Amino acid sequence: QVFMRTINFCDRTSLTAITSKLAENESKFDKIIKQSNDQKIEIATLSERDNQLQIQIKEKDSLLKQAEKREVSLQATISEFSKKE
Repeated sequence: QVFMRTINFCDRTSLTAITSKLAENESKFDKIIKQSNDQKIEIATLSERDNQLQIQIKEKDSLLKQAEKREVSLQATISEFSKKE
C-alpha cells in the first residue's frame, strides 16, 4: 500500500509537470501563431501596395507616351509652319 501511494504521488507529480510544460508550450505556440498571422497581414498589405504602385506606374507610363506623341505631333506642326514662312 505504501508502494502504491508512492507511485500515485510520482504519477501526480509527473502529470503536474507535464501539464505545466504543456501550458508553457501552448503559450509559445500561440505567440508563434500570432506572429505568423501578423506577418501574413503585413505581406498582404505590402502586396496590395505593390499592386497599386504597379497600376500607378502603368498609368504614368501611358501618360508619358501620350505626351511624347503630342510632342512629336507639335514638332511636326511647327516644322510645317516653319517651311511655309
